[in-house]
Amino acid sequence: MSELYWITRLDALALVFKSMAIVPVCLCALNFIAKHVFGEKDFNVGWEKCRITCFVVGVLGLTFIPTKNEALLILGVGRTIDYVQESESVKQLPDKCVDALNRWVDSLNKEEKP
Repeated sequence: MSELYWITRLDALALVFKSMAIVPVCLCALNFIAKHVFGEKDFNVGWEKCRITCFVVGVLGLTFIPTKNEALLILGVGRTIDYVQESESVKQLPDKCVDALNRWVDSLNKEEKP
């Protein structure tokens, strides 16, 4: 059950990574405006490494951390695929379905013939 709790926290984590990616871009835009429009000196001198690191971590987090829906899909479908690959009775099911369909179609053909 703890894994479901952590999956529900992924959206909050994604929000943190989004802000880590957006805030440095906004700061760079403000710096550009202050420098080129108002003729001010860089007001964020010395923060370049921090902004770049924050941006990179944010983008990587958004790239590699799944959303809540993606994580639930991975959890549910992944376990189902594992079960299907390991279960012998499920492996026999397609053949049984084809045989049942063949018998059903044959019975329809017999009923249609006068």
